[in-house]
Amino acid sequence: MGTVFEVTDTSSGERLALKQLRDPAGDSRGADIDLRFRREFHTLARLQHPRIVEVFDYGFDADEGPYYTMELLD
Repeated sequence: MGTVFEVTDTSSGERLALKQLRDPAGDSRGADIDLRFRREFHTLARLQHPRIVEVFDYGFDADEGPYYTMELLD
């Protein structure tokens, strides 16, 4: 469903993981996939547990599509 990259937050210098939705336009379920990706972020944002990854920000890039950032796990 997505590709995860290691990134650096330019404002804090912190290393994060960025999860980007794979090309939803190339999928016949495009809008449904986008909605599920957004729901995944909002579900994770409501959960707080030491064994669940913490998410920080959701965004949309005009060229690359939706993404969200989360804590980077080794």
